[in-house]
Amino acid sequence: AKAIKRCDVPREELFITTKVYYSEQGYDNTLKAFNRSLNRLDIDYVDLYLV
Repeated sequence: AKAIKRCDVPREELFITTKVYYSEQGYDNTLKAFNRSLNRLDIDYVDLYLV
């Protein structure tokens, strides 16, 4: 999250990818993990979420 905030590249020009861990499979767990990722990265969206 710090690197995203510090860089001079606009968010629109970044392609951010994250993933759900195997232990967090299932709809509810995946949704919770996704929201935790957004909060941890301090961003509004990711461009690619690997399931």
